[in-house]
Amino acid sequence: MLRIENHRLVGDGISYRATPNCGGDLKARYLVFHYTAGRSAESSVESLCTRKPQGNASAHLVLARDGRIVQLAPFNVVAWHAGVSQWNGRVGLNRASVGIELDNAGALSRVGDRFIAWFGQEYGAGDVVLAEHKHGGGTRPWHAYTEVQIERALELAELLVEHYGLEAVLGHEDIARGRKQDPGPAFPLEAIASRALGRTRDVAPAATRARSAVKKSAARSVRKETISAHNTKKKQTVSARSAPAKKPKKKATSARKRLARRTRR
Repeated sequence: MLRIENHRLVGDGISYRATPNCGGDLKARYLVFHYTAGRSAESSVESLCTRKPQGNASAHLVLARDGRIVQLAPFNVVAWHAGVSQWNGRVGLNRASVGIELDNAGALSRVGDRFIAWFGQEYGAGDVVLAEHKHGGGTRPWHAYTEVQIERALELAELLVEHYGLEAVLGHEDIARGRKQDPGPAFPLEAIASRALGRTRDVAPAATRARSAVKKSAARSVRKETISAHNTKKKQTVSARSAPAKKPKKKATSARKRLARRTRR
């Protein structure tokens, strides 16, 4: 079981690596979830702990896909995870929130039957969620979160809300709408927020609900694609049957022969 001592996590699977990308006193009011959109938890930790000429970022925690957690900054120190952001009349959420980065590739591109991340890595269908973002944009593939990752995220949310009296559990997509879309529809943010804030008596694991929602979304998407393909094929068949047979045009045939002769020469 996790606990907080002197603004640091204590428990199994916890490690620490200090990031230089932080500073200032933090009195958190919110918890903000992100996805890393990276190759691995290790590469994301490395990036968040590196000082660059520009574009420096960090978070308080990085949550790996196997449930391991790396803490980069104490919970009473400002981390740079929110960027240009606002919520409930407050601007600049870095100074008002704890940030958790979830190891996840984020939105994927679909190429035939393949699902590919922006950095080129390919994912199997079992690691993909077909869903529409709550802010719109149509159904598309997203990298799925693991069950242990979702359960660990819920444990963290409940612990942080209780320990610091946080007012809301949010996604980067909520505080930077139109600019960010993480943690995305594959993450059961509303269920985790409700349980962490004590707004529901539902004790079903968040991961179980997430898998159920994912399966329903994927099934709907597959049905839509199947129906669309069937209707398209049907229209093509009807059109082919009703269309009168066209005689080949002699000029076109002759032109093709001339082109072939030129190519052979």
